[in-house]
Amino acid sequence: MGPILDDKHFAPLIDLLRGSKCEMIDNPFGNPGDQLIAMGFRQLFARSGIELVRHGRPGKAFEPSDKADTLLFYGGGNVGNFYRASPGLRHSLKSITSHRKVLLPQSAFNQGEDLSQFDHIFAREIFSYRIMRQMGNCHLAPDGALALDPSLAFSDYDHLCSLPSTTDLGVFLRADQEKPSDRSLDHLMPINQGDPSSRDLGWFRQLPHRYRACITNRLHFGIWCLLLGRRVFFTANSYHKVLGIYNTWLQPHSRPPYKGLASFVDCRSL
Repeated sequence: MGPILDDKHFAPLIDLLRGSKCEMIDNPFGNPGDQLIAMGFRQLFARSGIELVRHGRPGKAFEPSDKADTLLFYGGGNVGNFYRASPGLRHSLKSITSHRKVLLPQSAFNQGEDLSQFDHIFAREIFSYRIMRQMGNCHLAPDGALALDPSLAFSDYDHLCSLPSTTDLGVFLRADQEKPSDRSLDHLMPINQGDPSSRDLGWFRQLPHRYRACITNRLHFGIWCLLLGRRVFFTANSYHKVLGIYNTWLQPHSRPPYKGLASFVDCRSL
């Protein structure tokens, strides 16, 4: 089935990096969704002829590769003051001035972080773009997981797609600080099967095949369900990122194999 989005939607990022020698810094605090993001970007760069000289998680004494001229900092949903670890890491690397620095597509909770060290920053959906364009030289490009071709990333992908679904609907809701604060999903908690990103990537990938459809506010669990051809009803997390990805990319731009599989629902009506 290939990636959810055509590569043309990543043109602002690819055009910026073309001809560069890049080092990609992966998320050392990440969950399975962050792993899908990194895998998607690595595939996208390979397809687009972007030279990636090194990638990996930074150690305590990070030294950029002298073979690279551009540092790519991982994408995700951690800009602002909602989380501490990722903004702290970005701040700790501020002293690196030998390389151009690019922040890969992010969602921003607010403007509570200094991003002035970056030559370019990318927002991954329109709501965050409106915040981040006031924080630096900002561009709009999709989340990396939307560039992932799962058949190339996972040898068991075709097998997972072929497994029969045994249950009509699964409910998978966040249990962390990004769960909605208004308690609007409390009535679904008795049937919540758990927070899928609390486990490893292998368990995360195996889970959706059992269900014909899923309700989730875990963005990348929902994206993985789509990649398996399952119907996904996205619902809100504590801020705008899930709705933003749906409105900016999934609803208007999903490729034909995935078009119509995703919806965004207000779970208070269920």
